[in-house]
Amino acid sequence: MYDCRTCRGTDLQKQRNCPELNEKPQFPLYALDNEDIWYCPVKSLQDEIWEVNYYFTCLSLNHLPLAGGIDDQFVYDVYLMMLIKTIIEEYNAKLSSHTNNFRGT
Repeated sequence: MYDCRTCRGTDLQKQRNCPELNEKPQFPLYALDNEDIWYCPVKSLQDEIWEVNYYFTCLSLNHLPLAGGIDDQFVYDVYLMMLIKTIIEEYNAKLSSHTNNFRGT
């Protein structure tokens, strides 16, 4: 995960096209929806995106946001994680469908 604190003063700033360097990147960092992203997006992301990323990371690691069991979690947290899980499953099903169509199966 990109984090400004771990990048500053290291080669990572250049590798990740940090806008703090005020240098024109030689290549796009990645593409999103067929649009090239030239600079590290960390500073431009809204707080809500970071919150969703936190819950996505919890899901990916099979962890709950708070210590304890499911009953110890805030209802908001549980619903948000369920929503993220549903979105991921739908995306993976769509991706799988496109892959199978491409293969002719």
